[in-house]
Amino acid sequence: MRRESNIKQAVFAELVNMEQSQYSRRERGILPILDQEWEKISKALGVSKEEIFEPNSKTVYIGNNIYEKDNSISELEIIIRCPCHVFENLSLKLDILIGLLEKK
Repeated sequence: MRRESNIKQAVFAELVNMEQSQYSRRERGILPILDQEWEKISKALGVSKEEIFEPNSKTVYIGNNIYEKDNSISELEIIIRCPCHVFENLSLKLDILIGLLEKK
């Protein structure tokens, strides 16, 4: 919502009484956003906490069996944990990329 409101990250960080680097880490999902921080963020955006609150993370498990030449099985497992908005942004970008590839 910060971006949609055209508020620069450094300005917004100041509004929520946080250093820009610390706010950036929270926005990118590197650090969790604490409950009291959600309150400050919602107040700065002029919305209720419930309108913007996201659980701290969503977990996606990707598993795959890889068959080797000798018919043995190797397993690959990837676990991704990050804020929900990261998955939403990724999904939008993938849709754009797929659309561009289909045009070719």
